[in-house]
Amino acid sequence: MSAENSLRVGLSLFGICAVIFGPPWLVLVPMALLSMRFRAAEVILIGLFADFLWSPGLQLPLFLIASIVIVWAFEPLRKELLLS
Repeated sequence: MSAENSLRVGLSLFGICAVIFGPPWLVLVPMALLSMRFRAAEVILIGLFADFLWSPGLQLPLFLIASIVIVWAFEPLRKELLLS
């Protein structure tokens, strides 16, 4: 496994562990790092997992919306800075 894939898997696992064990603000850190470095569908999956785990009932899916906004907002920045 290359270093780039290891970083991607590591940040994804950190995000999933942050959803399970950490506070809500800690989940946003790997989501932002993943979307700045990669074209990351994992960010949306982490946001969906956070909403399933933390949202009681049929509440507004805040982390899913935040993950879509983060991926959408960091796309031009990632292309401009040539991080991918």
